[in-house]
Amino acid sequence: MTDDLRKHADPASTADHAVDALSEALLHARLDGRDAMLYAPPAPFHVDIPSGVTRVHFAVDSRLIVRVDGQAMPIVLEPRDFVLVRQGLAHSIATADSTVPARELVESDRGTGAEAAPGWVTGEFRAQSELGGPSMAALPPVVHISSARPGNEWLGLSLRLLLDELGQRRPGACIMISRILDLVFIHALREWSASDKVEPGWLATALDQTLAPALAAIHRNPEHPWTVDDLAALTHQSRSAFAHRFTAVVGQSPAAYVAERRMLAASKLLETTAMAVGAVAHAVGFESEAAFSRAFRRRFGRSPLAWRKHSRPRMAGVGAGASEEAPAPAQAQGSASAQDSASAQDSARRAR
Repeated sequence: MTDDLRKHADPASTADHAVDALSEALLHARLDGRDAMLYAPPAPFHVDIPSGVTRVHFAVDSRLIVRVDGQAMPIVLEPRDFVLVRQGLAHSIATADSTVPARELVESDRGTGAEAAPGWVTGEFRAQSELGGPSMAALPPVVHISSARPGNEWLGLSLRLLLDELGQRRPGACIMISRILDLVFIHALREWSASDKVEPGWLATALDQTLAPALAAIHRNPEHPWTVDDLAALTHQSRSAFAHRFTAVVGQSPAAYVAERRMLAASKLLETTAMAVGAVAHAVGFESEAAFSRAFRRRFGRSPLAWRKHSRPRMAGVGAGASEEAPAPAQAQGSASAQDSASAQDSARRAR
């Protein structure tokens, strides 16, 4: 089994920055694979799957037809094929020859692994962090991966591992299943990134090898006063070529991306450490705690302390020396806005 796993692992790449960027993005979103289940309804069948969460489906040993809301063409799953369907998209799964009306899944549809009937394995992905919701929404609507494609032998191996864990339910099965689903998810993103269907966003950014050195630098040191010239030099591109590609792939300017990374880094520090708000502000590149707090509130809709209390109730007492910002008088608010505007203009000049 170890040899099989090594054989189907992705080959080492010199573009380690791209892997790091994707790993960092997924870790921040805290996407968690869970709740795998084998289904084997009596054939023929046509069952509806609700839209709630991001789901993956493996066809076990028969051809299945997946129809997804908003997608013009059905997806044909051959045995050991895989499909990922993003949260918010209801869909259905049917046997290839089914003419029966669609119905909901019921408890008796669950399989044991001993059935001769067509079946599939379903797994779910949920966001553990409040920031994971937007990350899930940035996923492509559907990712279909064929086991027949050269290099995709890992699909059959992953399915065998899932079926083994589901059938045996040995100690540690829940963790094993979660890790297998995580691996499948990353494989799916890699395959999707090589297609021509990639749209601007965090996934496209994390998987773009040309931008990888700049992304890795921003992720490692979001507090640094990055300029477009600095970042372009890391990618060996001209300033204009880098800025154009970055905006096209990411969907926002370098300056906006740096600002977003600072806010995400700050939110993580507030969730996972006991650092005072002022220390967090300096750690992510702000000279003023007040300016940081205003920028944080604009981004997340609540103050840093409120974010910490909401994310980590047990840390409600952290930062007792600080207090929630009270609404400022009209003149003070105007002054603060002017200061924020000047700060934003200065950041924009550096990243132009």
